[in-house]
Amino acid sequence: RPGPEFQINVPLFEGSDWAVTRSNSWRSVGNPLHCRSNLTFLPSQEAVRVEVGRGCLGRPNTLRVSVRMTDHADSSHVVRDWVPSRRSFSPWVVKD
Repeated sequence: RPGPEFQINVPLFEGSDWAVTRSNSWRSVGNPLHCRSNLTFLPSQEAVRVEVGRGCLGRPNTLRVSVRMTDHADSSHVVRDWVPSRRSFSPWVVKD
């Protein structure tokens, strides 16, 4: 089916927690999955590294990634940014 099968929701503010959920039509559905995952803030690189155990995703041999950032700081002007582009995925990532 089109769209992602899973989402990793990462709020970027102090005291927040991330969650891995199933996805349908680009929306998170159901309760968070209980599986191995880790989040690391890399302030010197202005980045976040997210790691999710293969077992959480059904042990895929390949996968693709899409990133969407949404900023609600100014409710009159919500900012959204997509990588690589709106509702699209990276090239296939293959296990070494």
